[in-house]
This record gives sequence, C-alpha cells and structure tokens, in this order.
Amino acid sequence: MYRERIRLLLDIGVLAPIDLYGRGWDRFDNKIIRIIYKGEIELKESVLRNYKYAIIFENSNNEPGGVTEKIFDAMAAGCVPIYWGAPDISKYIPENCFVDYTKFKSNSELIKYLSEVSEI
Repeated sequence: MYRERIRLLLDIGVLAPIDLYGRGWDRFDNKIIRIIYKGEIELKESVLRNYKYAIIFENSNNEPGGVTEKIFDAMAAGCVPIYWGAPDISKYIPENCFVDYTKFKSNSELIKYLSEVSEI
C-alpha cells in the first residue's frame, strides 16, 4: 500500500496543494515529496483540524476488520478521510462519513471528485 500512497501523493502534488506529515518521508529523493513534506508531528489532531481531507491508507487493504485509529483521528479532527484499508469498513463506519478510495478508477478521477465537492 506504500506504493499507492506515493502514487497518490505525486498525482495530487502536481495538481493541487497538499501537505505531507509523518515519519520517514524525508528519505525520499523526489522533488514533489521534498516540497510537500512538512515533517513529523506529535499531536495529529492539532494538525489535522487545519485540513478538509486526510489521506488514510491502512497498512493492509485485505484484512477484514483491520480498522486502525487513523480514520477515527481524522474524523475527530473534522477531516473527511480518504480511506483505503479494511474491505468491510462500512460495517464500522457509515459510507457517507468518508471517501472510499476504491470507488475511483484513477487518482485523477478522485482529484476531480474532491475538487467538485461543495461545502456543506
């Protein structure tokens, strides 16, 4: 799933503003990653509350029930999660509470969708 994270970050990084936080991203020798990478954070909620969306990719996408705190952290901060992970996520979280990454044929389609979503 790491490759998909990178692919999505690069696709968005070319087309729209995005910030990247987390451990280990500073080791990538990629111009876009270097530009969007903002470093590590201690309190996720203090950073996430500044964003409309948060990319939430679990470490596995084939583990039923494999839902971690990541999606809940984003929701608690008021972000709409762009989620890819547990195939049965809708058993735990209503589908209208997150953007299901698997519903899009390409990253371009996802980016277009996100750009067209109106404020509620």
